[in-house]
Amino acid sequence: METSTKRNHRVSLNDKQRETFLERLKELVRGRPLQQAADEWSVPKSTINNYFYRGSNPRTEVIERIAQKENVSVRWLLGDEEDKQIRNQKETSTAQPSQVKNTICPCDAGGQVLLALWETLEPKEKARLNKLLLRKGAEFLTLLLDEDNLSLLQAEGDQRRAALIMMQLDPIRIREILPELRTDTNVAKPAHQPTVDEHKKDLA
Repeated sequence: METSTKRNHRVSLNDKQRETFLERLKELVRGRPLQQAADEWSVPKSTINNYFYRGSNPRTEVIERIAQKENVSVRWLLGDEEDKQIRNQKETSTAQPSQVKNTICPCDAGGQVLLALWETLEPKEKARLNKLLLRKGAEFLTLLLDEDNLSLLQAEGDQRRAALIMMQLDPIRIREILPELRTDTNVAKPAHQPTVDEHKKDLA
């Protein structure tokens, strides 16, 4: 069983080993914001920045944590070339299901662009965007509760085109033609049908 002291030990890296370690760390981060990778590894972003910009040596515990999260060996992460083939085999085996998935249901170019944009967002930005989309969706559903709005959405053909033209007219022009439109609408209505109450009144 490893002691706490051993797990907190800093790995001493020479210049070449440090360069390899940073290259492989970048490879693992690739495609994600650094903050997202740090959150997924449960490692402070400042710690990773220290590796890149201050040349700090990593602790054994941190290396093991990153390797476990990314399903790679510690030896590969530290630049051990003997484990390179093991990692390549893992990449090949994990790539096959992805290739099959893409063959069955390929993503269109637009979807890939949106996914790439989404991955560039920070977690807080994603949360804010999710909240905004939910709110706008609720606002749209609320509009559907209005019968006039629903009627406009259900309009087709000439009715839809006429409604769009009306939206572009000057308010004064709309007030001029509105009485005529109302008259035409009243003429087009079916003849008045006696209600049940009216029938009862006639019988009395």
